[in-house]
Amino acid sequence: MGYHVLFSFTPTLKGGAALYLFSKSSERWWNKPLVVWDGKSIPAELAVLNIQREVWPNGAWLNSTKLSTGVIDLVGQEASRKVERITIPIWVREMLSQIYERASVSKGCPDVVVWNEDTRAIHLLEVKRYKKDRLSADQKLYMEVAPQMSVSCEVIEWDYE
Repeated sequence: MGYHVLFSFTPTLKGGAALYLFSKSSERWWNKPLVVWDGKSIPAELAVLNIQREVWPNGAWLNSTKLSTGVIDLVGQEASRKVERITIPIWVREMLSQIYERASVSKGCPDVVVWNEDTRAIHLLEVKRYKKDRLSADQKLYMEVAPQMSVSCEVIEWDYE
């Protein structure tokens, strides 16, 4: 599918994360490096979302502070690329807002949210470039509070092959 897992285990905020290795795209989008996924140049967050779809039936990349919609694809070629968005279900939005409130932060929600409509389970993934990005204080706090509210979360690290 365009990636392979170097190692993977259940991550914690104090330790590990999965490391996904992707092929490097020569293209950029909004000055963001892209990876090659299934022959297409997309942000790593969307590649991780696609991997998660193997287990979670629904999900989106939350590429803004708004929780009402999320990105599911990047369509078009180079300069004319546009995002394809979906509406995040209200029960997911409400839970993400409650985590913000309990954590007393206004930012920090992880990049990718996946959910199961039948079980009402929510899983959050923060996508970080290996050895380049770090969790902010708000992200750490958000990800500490989320499990207290029955929302699982993990950090996914990525790099180029």
